[in-house]
Amino acid sequence: MLTIWAVALMAASGSDSCREISEPHTRAGLLEAEHRWIVSLENREVRSLACLLDDTFTDSGARGTMLKKSEVLARLATRAPGSIEVRDIELRIEGPIGYVRGMALTHRDDGMVLSRARFTDIFLYHGKRWVAVAAQETAITE
Repeated sequence: MLTIWAVALMAASGSDSCREISEPHTRAGLLEAEHRWIVSLENREVRSLACLLDDTFTDSGARGTMLKKSEVLARLATRAPGSIEVRDIELRIEGPIGYVRGMALTHRDDGMVLSRARFTDIFLYHGKRWVAVAAQETAITE
């Protein structure tokens, strides 16, 4: 529990820098937000990820877990090193709502694929930037 509080404090202390983020309400802006998400995960950047995730964010994980924003941020420090490759991207924007769908491959530092998953990330355009409100992953086991 202490870890979650520490992460929440770190995230809150970075809230001023969140206001500096500005992305256009376009497909390119939505793709930029998705890219920031990937980089935040790869580099374990709690403040950057906290700026991207809305306070109401929930993640329905590939193993059936439902995680709130605070839980996602708390787990970030224990993420295994490696990179995320995204393929088959599909974007759509309807008013203030946008989504990104695709396939994510997680690679170890030596290039070996650790996991593959289909994903859907739901964003809301708010305050001149895209914020993620929900994510869902489905593991690919074949």
